[in-house]
Amino acid sequence: MVLQADSITRHAHQLKQPKGIFVLSFAEIWERFGFYVVQALLVRYLVHVRGFDDNHAYSLTSAFSALIYTTPIIGGILADRLLGYRRAIVLGTVLYIAGYLGLLLDGTASSWIASHTKGYVSEYTCFLAALALLVAGNGFFKSCVSSLLGTLYEENDPRRDSGFTLFYIGINIGSFLGPIAASYALRHFGYGYGFGTAFVGMLICLLNCWLGFKQLNQHGLAPRPELLKRRILPLFSLEWLVYLAVIIGLVPIILLLNHTHLVEAGLLVFGAIVAILMFVGGFFYEKKMRSRLWVLLILMAFSTVFWALYMQVYLTIILFIDRVVDRHIFGYELPVSIFPGFIGLFIIVLSPLFILLWSHLSAAGKDLSRATKFALAILLMGLAFLSLKFSTFFPEANGAVSLFWVVLCLILFTCGELCLSPIGLSMVTDLAPPKLSGALIGVWFLILAIAYDLAGILAKTAVIPAGLTNKAAIAEIYSTQFGLFAYGALAIAVVLFILTPWLKRMLK
Repeated sequence: MVLQADSITRHAHQLKQPKGIFVLSFAEIWERFGFYVVQALLVRYLVHVRGFDDNHAYSLTSAFSALIYTTPIIGGILADRLLGYRRAIVLGTVLYIAGYLGLLLDGTASSWIASHTKGYVSEYTCFLAALALLVAGNGFFKSCVSSLLGTLYEENDPRRDSGFTLFYIGINIGSFLGPIAASYALRHFGYGYGFGTAFVGMLICLLNCWLGFKQLNQHGLAPRPELLKRRILPLFSLEWLVYLAVIIGLVPIILLLNHTHLVEAGLLVFGAIVAILMFVGGFFYEKKMRSRLWVLLILMAFSTVFWALYMQVYLTIILFIDRVVDRHIFGYELPVSIFPGFIGLFIIVLSPLFILLWSHLSAAGKDLSRATKFALAILLMGLAFLSLKFSTFFPEANGAVSLFWVVLCLILFTCGELCLSPIGLSMVTDLAPPKLSGALIGVWFLILAIAYDLAGILAKTAVIPAGLTNKAAIAEIYSTQFGLFAYGALAIAVVLFILTPWLKRMLK
């Protein structure tokens, strides 16, 4: 009885999470809510409102999203060394609010600014400034909220895994609700109000931080508060100098967004340099650690292919749904922007099934290697694009494509993500040399930036000529390119399946 009571006590302790986790999870819901609002709307906004052709729309969307995943490295360093996680999160939230407000008022406020600056600041520059604010805001928020969550747990705390699982659920709740809210606002009020839902969401996030950070005790405070108060210039303390530097830092982001080819070329070159450094760096370790590092490098390269194809859901696929798919169900037409949110819903529904699957295989001694799971993820991605290609073979009476094929594609996307995404960071922390663990986690996020860069390049192969409205002709163009994506993914998956036994031997 005593042992049973002790077991119940330990279990109850594991269920009782730190109070701060609910504050941070709620903040993450609204941050991801806003992020996926923009992902669901941006490329269509550029095409339908700003009059971009597909090429330009794909370039700007992919460059913006790639920069989103590069700035957390800078924000994380500033938070670690100077600001502390709390200040960084609040700063990121304020930058987000300003950026979403800029998108909400785009066309009115930007016209006013352009007219009062005598054309020195154009309307388009104001639009890019709003996107730059979102890039900077993500740099401070994204890296710091999960880091702050980690500080709530002591080393080997048994509550950590369940706490991060709760946090992951919050991410997917936000990714599901964001496109739904944006779709409703877009349909009834227009694009500005669609972006405005993200603005309201981040106001709620700011209020949550203001009221909830009191529950965090000393967690997330600046490491050296006295250093922040030190006067560097007569008018500025170090803290305010950092804020000023952030505002000045918006200028190069705006320039990069205005010259997207620099982002594309720069990330590919930088990614190649990092890969070479990782490969050469392996020679400085003993054989076992060198093999682990090289396996990590190889699997990261394959994951880049997966994410570049996955991110087509915000580029080619969403325009395919907009232009070709019959979205009517039970007499109601589903909004285009709602479809990316389905992935968040499918993740919430399917995650327990995958957890049971992996647990069953492990208990039976048939646990799949990471390389096998990565190969499965890319295989599922190939099947998803193959379903979109097949969808064009069975057009409806008006030449449109059935909704069934898109739903099937998104379910396969979700299954692929569940085979790869949850184990990515775990793989990095497990295989990386101890002194390189932090740096390689940064590289893992850099992979997402490079993948968005590649996604934009791939998307440009599925450009629809301006003025083409015939659904059958549009569907044929998409069918050709989706087929190439599918065959490429299937071929790469086969290559990884073939390499898997060799990769497993390297780890032994």
